[in-house]
Amino acid sequence: LKSGSHANMFSIRVWLKKEGRFQISFVGTDGQPVTYGKGTDISLSNAHATAFNLTEGGEGFTVPAEGLYQIVVNKERKLCRVRMHLQRREVLLLA
Repeated sequence: LKSGSHANMFSIRVWLKKEGRFQISFVGTDGQPVTYGKGTDISLSNAHATAFNLTEGGEGFTVPAEGLYQIVVNKERKLCRVRMHLQRREVLLLA
């Protein structure tokens, strides 16, 4: 993940498929990975983004359609936002 404008904010753009799940991992104080998954939903006004509280050991995140997504994580507040940039059909139209 790339560091954002704040030390606790990280962002990555990644192509995701509808099938499958992903989790977020950080290095714990003991040097071992700590894996986070989907916690409770956070209400957003943006129809193209979803946000969640991160839950240690929680269920993996999924996306509604194949496409390019931006994943933004606030490590301190344990929040994750997933925003779609392009769907597969939009990429085919651009090609």
